[in-house]
Amino acid sequence: MIFAANALPYVCATRWQSAPEQPTLAQATEAQTQRGIYGLTSWGEYLPATVPEPPAELPFPGSDQGATLDQKLARVGLPAGSVLAASGGPTRAELRVSLPEATTLTFYSYYFPGWKATVDDSPVIVGADDAGRLTFVVPPGEHIVSVTWSKTPVRVAADVVTLLAALAVGVALLVPIRSSKLPPRAIASEKVSTLADLAVPCGVLGVLLLCKVAWLDHWDSPLLYHANDGQIPHTTAPAWGQFGQEIALAGYRLEEESTLVLYWRVHQQPKQDYAVRVSLTDPRGVPAGELVNPNPATSATSRWEPGDLFYDRYALPVDPSQRPIGYYLDVAVIDPVTGEGLELLDAPQAGTRQIPIGRVKLAAPQRLATNLRGDGDVFAESIEFIGARLPSQVAKGATLDYTLYFRSLKAVATDYQVFVHLLDAQGKMVAGNDGPPRQGLYPTSFWSPREIITDERHWALDVPPGEYQIEIGFYQFSTGERLPLTGQDAQRQNQVLVQGLKVTP
Repeated sequence: MIFAANALPYVCATRWQSAPEQPTLAQATEAQTQRGIYGLTSWGEYLPATVPEPPAELPFPGSDQGATLDQKLARVGLPAGSVLAASGGPTRAELRVSLPEATTLTFYSYYFPGWKATVDDSPVIVGADDAGRLTFVVPPGEHIVSVTWSKTPVRVAADVVTLLAALAVGVALLVPIRSSKLPPRAIASEKVSTLADLAVPCGVLGVLLLCKVAWLDHWDSPLLYHANDGQIPHTTAPAWGQFGQEIALAGYRLEEESTLVLYWRVHQQPKQDYAVRVSLTDPRGVPAGELVNPNPATSATSRWEPGDLFYDRYALPVDPSQRPIGYYLDVAVIDPVTGEGLELLDAPQAGTRQIPIGRVKLAAPQRLATNLRGDGDVFAESIEFIGARLPSQVAKGATLDYTLYFRSLKAVATDYQVFVHLLDAQGKMVAGNDGPPRQGLYPTSFWSPREIITDERHWALDVPPGEYQIEIGFYQFSTGERLPLTGQDAQRQNQVLVQGLKVTP
């Protein structure tokens, strides 16, 4: 009751009527001081005791918008080139420094108990300067410096007390209340029943609270992920993703075959409502689908606040009847009125306005036709030719409809072409039907190990009537180099003889 009464004045805080749209740190501090409304606690302990007065301005632009600890190193006064490498996150920094003499490193982060630092894995004393900033001394020479935020005995004890208190409350609610001073039987029965009715839901709430404190607040789960140094678990971070000064794509994930999940991080409050465009292109470069979402993360982007992280989910417009097929994915942030995309500031090429975030595919149905060769002819230990289905004869000038079957043994990085040659009685090539698998819709770089690929083809034959032989193989389009065939003799080391074909008049 005492704590609740103490906090009541802060439930309905005095409103700052003249507040600017984006107040500076100095303006926010002034408002808090004048009105007695502080940022973190009802007592206003938002600065350490070593800070003589609140800061008047930011130490550098963006220092309060997700800057990592290594970026907060005060480099003023350090010798040029003394910091050879730097990395880290919000509560840690790894530095490689080369100093001509003993130097005090200062960070634009306030010192609280719990900060620890090591130089070449040896602990050093960490303290605060006259402004309350984190400081420690590094000896001369080249060193590896590590700074981390860790728990203190007081914080560990507080966590233990919290867990024990939650457990005690849960147990107390679940234990029946007995007293020798209960009213008459009917009244007592009614009260005990009422308490029993409350015990179960209160006990459930206590258990949920315990799970939150002990599990959700500390560990990743299907309900909550904790960012690690800016990286979101189970996602891929794009090579670049800063759309203007406002929004960045922090990560993405493909779920199953046709679901895309995006994570947006806000650096500055967007000036307007933007839309997100997801584009699909087939491997031939032909547009295959597009989604434009005017409310990414089911909200207007103009309401996004700096530091927020948004979960954004999309069902991709793919057609399962086209399988096997592959797509390339691109993501852009656009003006919904003009359709113009925001420029990516960190892209390697100026003027880039969309992110290539990978590809998605609809795998082939794994149903294999019967009466196939299955001889195990393997190209480059990667692709196995397991058979073909084609007629034994075709009329001159007619279209030959046939199907090739392959099994992928391991992933390949190159998109190979399939050659199909018609050989005469002397083994000379008289016609060809080269092309990528599936007319270019499912290149070999999309194939997964153990996947069976059905390649349906059509060939208008215009050769003299006679007896012919069909051979197939793979080659790289840019160089013409053929894939070697495993276990074949020297005369036919990169092609497979499929079967004979009679062309009738």
